[in-house]
Amino acid sequence: MTSARPSLVDFSVNSLFLQSEGNRPRLRIGVLIDGTVAPVFARRVLDDIKASNFADVVCYVRNTSVPDRVATDQPGIARRLARALARRAAWSTLGYRTYLRWFDSRYRFESNPARDVDCADVMAGVEILDVAPIASGFVDRIRPPDVALIRARRFDVILRFGFRILHGDILTAARHGIWSFHHGDSDHYRGGPPYVWEIIERNPVSGAVLQILSEQLDGGQIIAKALFATTPTLSASDNAFAPFWGTQHFVIRCLHALHTLGDAAFAARIAAPQPYAGNRSVYRPPSNSDVARWLIPEVCRRAARRVTRVPARVHWRIALRRAHVLLHENPSPAELASFRLIESPPDTFWADPFLIERDGVVWLFFESFDRGDGKAVLRCGRVGGSGDVEDVRTILTRDYHLSYPHVFAYEGEMFMVPESADSGTVDLYRARHFPHEWVFECTLLRLRAVDSTLFAHGGMWWMLSSPMTVLGHIALTHVWCAPSPVGRWRLASDAPLSFDVRSARCAGSVFPRGTELWRPSQDCSGRYGRALVFSRIDELARTPRETIQHVIEPGWRPGITGTHSYSAAGGWEAIDARSLERM
Repeated sequence: MTSARPSLVDFSVNSLFLQSEGNRPRLRIGVLIDGTVAPVFARRVLDDIKASNFADVVCYVRNTSVPDRVATDQPGIARRLARALARRAAWSTLGYRTYLRWFDSRYRFESNPARDVDCADVMAGVEILDVAPIASGFVDRIRPPDVALIRARRFDVILRFGFRILHGDILTAARHGIWSFHHGDSDHYRGGPPYVWEIIERNPVSGAVLQILSEQLDGGQIIAKALFATTPTLSASDNAFAPFWGTQHFVIRCLHALHTLGDAAFAARIAAPQPYAGNRSVYRPPSNSDVARWLIPEVCRRAARRVTRVPARVHWRIALRRAHVLLHENPSPAELASFRLIESPPDTFWADPFLIERDGVVWLFFESFDRGDGKAVLRCGRVGGSGDVEDVRTILTRDYHLSYPHVFAYEGEMFMVPESADSGTVDLYRARHFPHEWVFECTLLRLRAVDSTLFAHGGMWWMLSSPMTVLGHIALTHVWCAPSPVGRWRLASDAPLSFDVRSARCAGSVFPRGTELWRPSQDCSGRYGRALVFSRIDELARTPRETIQHVIEPGWRPGITGTHSYSAAGGWEAIDARSLERM
């Protein structure tokens, strides 16, 4: 569980990719830009490259065919659409333009990722090559003499933060092509505008990719991807916030991988394009009928819910059972029905169970959230023979929220890594007197991350952890390795183990199943902690990957709306369950 945090956006994950130990020449980067203005998320990319030890922006290719514009707080989606809508019959998109003005415009953010900012300072001292493309419809073509000038700069990568749809020889003017963000899952949404069709079609996930541009619209090779939970909102700008900010580190991450791995190994990691599966061949601004069919019923439903809604609050409980057959072996309704829910004290909920057997006694560690304090502490109790939790005591408190008490053994001692994302670190604690007295041992990572999970495998220690770049949104899980839990942790790979909100966030200890390693994780699409997922880990290093085996959906008992943790030890199993209780 995670409490509210004051910062909407955190860039600590970017620091992981600023230093390369590779001995290859520094990468030469070109940037396509309109004038001296770019979206603020793109400016962050440029700042990262400048701070790195392996890449340089050596030239800005400036589009001189667009009118000069200044930095503005106008939402980027509305600005980008303005030019397109001017070329269309105004009547056909009147409903959508009305929606942008009266609904979407109500959502304004201090950290709006599409807000234009002036980049003149970062461009100072860098070569600027002015280019006037040939415009045709929505397409820009760079004239052959200008392409020759661009090729002469010997770019390793060109980043596209300006111009429109590009066709022609410019696409091959850099050694590794033109890299461009597509804000949307290009396997399902080609065209635009971004993040409104996901809401209209009630898609539980909204994606973003970094791709190598090709002549095919949004059909280039994908070099990085993430799928976020679609925000339950009427606003495309609101829904865009997490995918924009949550993927801005993709460029520095992929440049780091290119420099570290080299050309061949980097190219080998690029996945083959998947067949397009969108409901429309190309998405365009919604027509009047599209908006009417979606917005009118949706507004009516929301109004009706406000009238009929019964005040309720989220409540989490832990459920225990004797483990005759482990849940990941048989996640049937009959097996789930055998779990017994444990009631927590009033105005408190319990979640994130971890079971540990020590000297023949099974202990249950868990998060205890006090509604009055608005934060959680870690507690522990002994599991009795009848499944009751006895002698419950608080074992760790901090000024910030704690949860996910991941407990494990190493060289005869017990250690714990709780979630402490509020502190901006991943910390290790050692049991001075197990199970009730714990002392700080060391900081493993300086990163705002959640649900870090450690385990030994193949003579190494491994850690799975999920950076929280955007408050409340987890779509990536990375892999670290070290010789021991107290050793120096390093990224095992630039690539994540998971890039999908439906399986990213860890939900308990990694465990062996025969010769395989399995991982419980959370499906947070639709809502936080919606479902429990069991996956087989296929590879940890180089190119981490896993395969989903089982998904335990909510509703396995009447009134249960979520399940997001799993643990087993000493013949017992524990999960947790979300429900709504009337206030």
